[in-house]
Amino acid sequence: MQKKKAQPLILYFIGCFFIPSFLFSTLFFYGYKEYNYTGLLNVIGLPAYFFSLLILVYFIFSLVKLSNGILKKEQLITLTILILISLFLPYQEETSIFSNMHILLSYVSFVYMNYLFYCLYPILKNYIPLYTILLCVCFYLCLKEMKVSGLAEILYASFLSIIITIANK
Repeated sequence: MQKKKAQPLILYFIGCFFIPSFLFSTLFFYGYKEYNYTGLLNVIGLPAYFFSLLILVYFIFSLVKLSNGILKKEQLITLTILILISLFLPYQEETSIFSNMHILLSYVSFVYMNYLFYCLYPILKNYIPLYTILLCVCFYLCLKEMKVSGLAEILYASFLSIIITIANK
């Protein structure tokens, strides 16, 4: 009985506290105006990529648990591959095919993830207003900076982690 109770507490700690704390502290330590998430990965290096992979594993694990069979394995594999490629494909300041592919795959990942969220509407319907507000705030932050800002990315990832964690009762 204790093991069953401890597991959700650990997941709540990871999804609602650790991931947002790690993302926000990293962003504010290195400068939220200067970098977006990819920029932070390039500055910090290997440890940041390692933590990004752990966050991705938690995110996919949580989606599998939350979807309870609604999402197909192929959909989750596709999302994972899209995120991994856009994560490890370098973005360089000078225009290159890699930079363009990074941007394209990042947008495709974002749109595809929102499609999967739409598929989970019956489960997430109570969180859709919060998620919609989150999308609007992040969109505003990106428009304000005229780029995909680090603050918008970290805010989105943190609240997505919190929503998915809380929805996984």
